[in-house]
Amino acid sequence: PSLDEMGIAVRTVEVRSLPTRRPAYRDPRLPGEGDPFDLLQVSALPAQTPLRITRRSTDGSWFFVESGAVAGWVQAADVALVDKKTAAAFESGRYLALTQDGVPLVDEGGIGRGTSRLGMLLPLSTSPEAGEAALVIAADADGRGVLRRVAVPIQGASAFPLPLTPSRLAAVADRLIGRSYGWGDLYADRDCSATLRDLFHPFGLWLPRHSSDQAAAYRFFSFSDVPPQKRAEAVRRLGIPFRTLLWMPGHVMLYLGTRDGRAIIFHDFWGIRTRSMLGRVGRHVVGETAITTLAPGRELSDAFSDAAFGPRLAGMTFLGEAPPAH
Repeated sequence: PSLDEMGIAVRTVEVRSLPTRRPAYRDPRLPGEGDPFDLLQVSALPAQTPLRITRRSTDGSWFFVESGAVAGWVQAADVALVDKKTAAAFESGRYLALTQDGVPLVDEGGIGRGTSRLGMLLPLSTSPEAGEAALVIAADADGRGVLRRVAVPIQGASAFPLPLTPSRLAAVADRLIGRSYGWGDLYADRDCSATLRDLFHPFGLWLPRHSSDQAAAYRFFSFSDVPPQKRAEAVRRLGIPFRTLLWMPGHVMLYLGTRDGRAIIFHDFWGIRTRSMLGRVGRHVVGETAITTLAPGRELSDAFSDAAFGPRLAGMTFLGEAPPAH
């Protein structure tokens, strides 16, 4: 480490494994490889995310940062350095949960400070002059963080935390339906685990960034002793709607309940494995957040017989229930 500074992301930042924007891909001729699966993309962090800065690249244009979710390299121009006084004001203890993407955040001087992202938290501040407002940190000419007040958005914002009820969770999840898939949050989109992390954050239920860590964050029920063809049945029998994550290596989903006797899931996914009449393996690209069964794509004539998620499930996680002590 060459630094130990506090910082704040002043715009959405892409977190990289190496200090470069150049991508790295596996063999693009293979299904599920190549663009957009950039192996150097760790994640993206929304504006106003607090950061710890521990390294600077040789040319000074990149910082290595740690956040509450991930660590990696971000472009230094997207980060403002924050002193203890500014950080203390930002840690107000009262927060606004943003539950909609794309709402403009405009400060008291009429300057745009970016847009909201579902899952963001902003501190609230009350002053006699300005009334209740949300706080953001902007960068001054020297790259230092300065506090600015923004009007509390009328739409897509609630006091944090929201009550965690199925109806409220469904209302927030509905705003994510159809949003584009983004591997590692590339282009400020979301992948499967980021979608669920952002969905539950306004409710005060914390999830790690990656799917395997999410599966282990709360009480996990392994399917190792459940025959593959019985796993969908186990979900229907044991799963708690809106409170159960379903996990298989590389993918995580939220169980919503049943319809017509089949388990229904909410998830963000890239595509469905297919096979042509000549036996060529491929993908039917979906690339968005959707509500499906555990066998999405069964209506496709060229879908693999193993396109069903049920037999591939490794287990389910009961949100809010502590894992057993080791």
